[in-house]
Amino acid sequence: MLLAKSGARIIFDRWHLGEVVYSPMYRGYSGEYVYSLEKQLGENVDLRLILLTEDFDIARHFVDDGHSLGTVEDREEEQERFISAFNRSSIRDRRIVCVTDRGLGGFRSKDQILTEALS
Repeated sequence: MLLAKSGARIIFDRWHLGEVVYSPMYRGYSGEYVYSLEKQLGENVDLRLILLTEDFDIARHFVDDGHSLGTVEDREEEQERFISAFNRSSIRDRRIVCVTDRGLGGFRSKDQILTEALS
């Protein structure tokens, strides 16, 4: 989450970590440059890195929509790579939030996810 000069809170979905994940899998380059971009931000920026994950043991909410880079079979590897990239990030304020409702296998409510992401 980034606090803009206007005071607005902004959330970027798959912001920069997508480069580290998708570039080697689908684009033919490493995407490692994003870590140097993080360092250029410095430590005094109001920024929270939020990674949304799913529980593949019970998840029933992602289907191959034909618009993604990979297939539904690639989702677990992509998530593993996102978690690895998240763990390598130099951003100090970080949260991993699982979006899977562990009882039903679908999505948790938007309010539950947002509350956990912002807490």
